[in-house]
Amino acid sequence: MLGELQGYDEVVNYGALVVTSEVRNIHYDALRRQDGNATTKRIKGVETDGGAVDIVLVEDTRVMRSDEARSVRAVGSTDPRSMNIVNVVGGRTEVRTRGTDAVTGELLRDLKETVERSQVTVAGDFKEVRRTEEGRGRRAGQRGGDDPDGDGAGRVWACGDVP
Repeated sequence: MLGELQGYDEVVNYGALVVTSEVRNIHYDALRRQDGNATTKRIKGVETDGGAVDIVLVEDTRVMRSDEARSVRAVGSTDPRSMNIVNVVGGRTEVRTRGTDAVTGELLRDLKETVERSQVTVAGDFKEVRRTEEGRGRRAGQRGGDDPDGDGAGRVWACGDVP
């Protein structure tokens, strides 16, 4: 659609570390709000601890549901026209992230994050619950006891959960 951004590239230098991002497949809903994209990031160079890094992160973001409140307002007391108002009051977004070592191909990260928002106001306030599920990748669940039963499936987190 004319005027809608379809993708972009970005390069950010952090000293000896370079992050190259390619955002593609930006898509929009019927009201022309962005509701998803695919991002590929290459993180390459030397970290602050001196370790070499060459990682590729692929993120796929999708708005799964958008909750809207619709209303009609008069333009003015003497004007017969009216305008339709659509406010987003909640919704659900999923972000899938897969990270690999660019040299060895080893799977480093395999996550699905679900963000549920509700009680969204025009002032920008909202209630949010984030759930992160770790996939069954080679290194899934190997950090800090995140895999309580050792099956590689990891754990699901949500705001308010107590381990």
